[in-house]
Amino acid sequence: MTITKSECVIVASVLLDDGKPGANVCTALGFWHYWESPEAAKLAEGILLCHQMNWKITPYNMRIMVSKEYKKWIDHPVFRDGLPLSCAESVAADLLPVYRRRRIAAAIADAYQEVIEHPESTVKVAKGLMVKLGDLG
Repeated sequence: MTITKSECVIVASVLLDDGKPGANVCTALGFWHYWESPEAAKLAEGILLCHQMNWKITPYNMRIMVSKEYKKWIDHPVFRDGLPLSCAESVAADLLPVYRRRRIAAAIADAYQEVIEHPESTVKVAKGLMVKLGDLG
């Protein structure tokens, strides 16, 4: 299964299953910034916003949480092909190393950009990067 398809399956699983998502699904949803599918990412963000508001994940509530251009995706067939949340856990588990690599790459890119903009702070940036990479490890 491709990364994009896996992301869609995770979102569909949460939208279709009234149960509580497990740790892998919740973690994957939390990394929506690193998702390949922009539509799935925006719906994942909407799911998290519903959770923050203690709202049930329903199409109605999701329409309130997502921006106008993504509302139509809530009912798109690609987000109707979900799994039981217990099965979605293994799909999400497969994605977590991908998101970890992307987070590491983003940290390195941010540090590089900081060094380019402020070469005098290279040592400080390097120490900060080492701490951040340690946290991501």
